[in-house]
Amino acid sequence: MTHDRERESQLEAARSSLIGGRGVMIFGSPGSGRSFFLRRLVEQVDEPTRLRLWIGDDLDRVDDVQLERLVRSIGEGSVLPVLTAVRGRLLREPLERLWREGLVDRIDLTPLEGSATLEIVEEFLGGRLDPDAVPALVPRRPGGDLVVLHDVVRESRTNGALTSRDGVWRLNGDLLPSPEVRRLIHSRIGTSVPVTPAVETLLDLISLAPELSLSRLERVMTTLEGGHPGDKEEAGQAFEALDGFGIIDTIDSRGTIRLRVHDPVIELLLPAMIGRLRRRRLSAAIVDLLSAGSTAVGESGGALQDTTALSAGEPIALARLSLWLGRDVDPAALTRSGELALRSARPQLAAQLALAAIERDGDVDASLVLAAAEAQLGRWDSALSRLAAIRGDVTGDPDRMRGVDELIEAVRSRSDASLPRWGSASGTSAPAPVLDLSAVLRLNVIELGDGASDSLSGDSRAALLRSEQLAVAASVATLRGERSRALELIDEGEKLLDGINADTFRMRFGRAIADVYDRPIPESIVLFRALHDEAAAAGQSVQQGLADELWGATQVVAGKAALALPVLARATEYLEAAGVVESALLARIAWAMASAAVGDIDAAVEQIESVLPRSVGVPYMEGWALQGLGVVQACQGSVDQAAASFVRAAESHEAHGLPQARIIALTESARAGNATSVLAQIEELSPQVEGACIAVTVKHSRALAALENLDGDLGGAGGLAGEFDAVGQAASRLGLHTYAAESYSHASALHAAGGDDRRASASARLCEEQIAACGGFRPPLMPHHSRNPLSGREQEIARMAAEGRSNREIAETLVLSVRTVETHLLRVYRKLGVRGRSELASALAGSGIGIPGAPKALQDSELNS
Repeated sequence: MTHDRERESQLEAARSSLIGGRGVMIFGSPGSGRSFFLRRLVEQVDEPTRLRLWIGDDLDRVDDVQLERLVRSIGEGSVLPVLTAVRGRLLREPLERLWREGLVDRIDLTPLEGSATLEIVEEFLGGRLDPDAVPALVPRRPGGDLVVLHDVVRESRTNGALTSRDGVWRLNGDLLPSPEVRRLIHSRIGTSVPVTPAVETLLDLISLAPELSLSRLERVMTTLEGGHPGDKEEAGQAFEALDGFGIIDTIDSRGTIRLRVHDPVIELLLPAMIGRLRRRRLSAAIVDLLSAGSTAVGESGGALQDTTALSAGEPIALARLSLWLGRDVDPAALTRSGELALRSARPQLAAQLALAAIERDGDVDASLVLAAAEAQLGRWDSALSRLAAIRGDVTGDPDRMRGVDELIEAVRSRSDASLPRWGSASGTSAPAPVLDLSAVLRLNVIELGDGASDSLSGDSRAALLRSEQLAVAASVATLRGERSRALELIDEGEKLLDGINADTFRMRFGRAIADVYDRPIPESIVLFRALHDEAAAAGQSVQQGLADELWGATQVVAGKAALALPVLARATEYLEAAGVVESALLARIAWAMASAAVGDIDAAVEQIESVLPRSVGVPYMEGWALQGLGVVQACQGSVDQAAASFVRAAESHEAHGLPQARIIALTESARAGNATSVLAQIEELSPQVEGACIAVTVKHSRALAALENLDGDLGGAGGLAGEFDAVGQAASRLGLHTYAAESYSHASALHAAGGDDRRASASARLCEEQIAACGGFRPPLMPHHSRNPLSGREQEIARMAAEGRSNREIAETLVLSVRTVETHLLRVYRKLGVRGRSELASALAGSGIGIPGAPKALQDSELNS
């Protein structure tokens, strides 16, 4: 498991403490993963250290006699303690003494984020969890009781709720109730508060409907028939007990008080662990109360449904539980639930809920939600025709008319055929009106935070579409090299989404793309990985696929093709399953490049040939596919064909007005030996395109053109060698390892031709370091040079010197004079480009010579990184 960098840093700190002879105290709240941290820590220490450990998982369970005996043993140095405790609780005096005397170091763990919790669930399962199952097992909030989570996963495997197919664990419907898990939950809570019937009922009600206001929750508690509690006093005691011990949280949401279970895992899983009959009875009580609360009296005395009488999230609870009970649902409640789904970046569910509302005679708001959802799904024709019909219905309402017109303008702009349609589903058909009930049951206001507004106004619905339009315009500006403009558009879109408390993933994703060529590539890889983790933890397979496609493609740019392959395969799988065709094809192209780079030419050819016919005439994709073809051809050894394919790619990008994509294709052609022919176009485009990475590739192309103009006469080209060294250094800093390797390789050859063996060897060594950073795969467009410039005798002497032997010891072993050894070493230093013995070991490893007797992991570590 990887979890996050902070957790890995804490593991390393704890391991260092133990190796240094100090114990470790691990503090964390439930859900911080104390037990898992402890287990990983024990696994990482060496055997002698492990034999000295005294492990105490939860210090609260250690009695006073055991504690005094433990502290005495620690003071004597006979044991090393690894202890865990709940953060926030007072330590007993002997433990405080250990801390004061410096015998133990303290590690404070923060609650695990969703991505780390997902990793733990997948470790429990021994395989990947299907994205559709993630929301049922991974809470949206950080932390949660991992013991309960482990038992739910184990029970779900046993009872068949979770089944594995092709290495992926899928959920068959809903989680099944488990009396054993329910008892475990109550026992975990019972350490602080006795789980009386009143407490049990209150916890069940809060977990079933966290949207309920406190006043309605109190009314449900005191009006339930045939259950507990039956009076206000007992109900009040249950509220106070749970609140006083932090079992529940009190939230003031725009003046309305509501409650939620503090532990996010228990909050998520408890409703599924309630017995079916009890769940129906409690759900019915909530629905009856909310239905009564949303009923007003019309002018003729008849009953009218008015969900505006309910607080912010209560219509959502009414719709969700009514659907589960099979009761008729108020269309206004369905519409509001659809708005919530839309704001939560779940347009498919929003469309289904809005369709259900329309089927129940929902008003214009339901149609607006459906139109907004269809536009986000890329169903432009359906959205436009629906909006046209709505416009005719609101002619008497100027404000509503303006909102509809804004929506129409946004959809028309978004459906412009000249723009890439990344992230959009293919086809224009509306979704089937069959509701995904499992998804509905997990929809609540907690997903939006504590300040969720009551509903979306017409202006707010327009904001959703306007933000999507801005996201696409930003991506086009990025392709045109207009980074600053792209960031301005993203800032505007993010502000709109923040204003309506909506998910901003699309904007943050766009920001990462806009910055990708202006920051070191490793930083972009980390950022796309973080976006992947966020989407994976939410079970958002489309967003995960989009993040994976950019994560994998960026790894390819960095030269880390082997690492990119599984990421791009997963991206293709998720995007194709969701019908997000263009993004899936882009992932396949990057997949082909990665396959070619690692030598799997057959797979690369299969991938690229599946894309080329479908890319013809499609903005950006056609050029990207031709670039992929060029990479495959270069890896096959057909460099001239590759150069021509890159030129064709540049022509396609030019036809669609995409300067940044065009300049990248042209610099690829320059790398393939066509620099002189394309340099004028590169120079013309260079001022138009922003980005530090682009600037380095332009400098590389200039140096390549100058090299071509030498026409093989390399003598006296020391200045050009220096230029290549400078490009290699800049490319290395930015993580462009293939560019750096090629540049250092050219520099080495030029230095050698000029008779500067020291600098030639230094450049060759730097080249090998860059190849190692690529996982040992040699860039296909890089000229070959000798990795090992040393003679056999020089290698022998260099290895012995790197092992730490003195000149006299080497001389005696090889039966040479000390002066001869010194002369050989001076030649070695010059050829390898090092200053002395201290740099010799790393230089030998970089030259592929290595040191006999050194651990193989040391010799191979860079090549396998």
